[in-house]
Amino acid sequence: MLQAEIKTELARLITENNVAANWQSGGAVPSVRADAIQLTTQNSPVQLGRQIAGSIYGSIDKAI
Repeated sequence: MLQAEIKTELARLITENNVAANWQSGGAVPSVRADAIQLTTQNSPVQLGRQIAGSIYGSIDKAI
């Protein structure tokens, strides 16, 4: 469930913010440094997946 939520949310962020258009001619980065996420005992897999995807997206957006 967590992996699926990360994929779904990351795809949504990339599509909604037109990042894919910036990579139409190709794109690769060797690594990205993702921002910290907040872990609590109250995090559901959906909430955690969205946080992780948002952190990854923020790093990708800075790298391109």
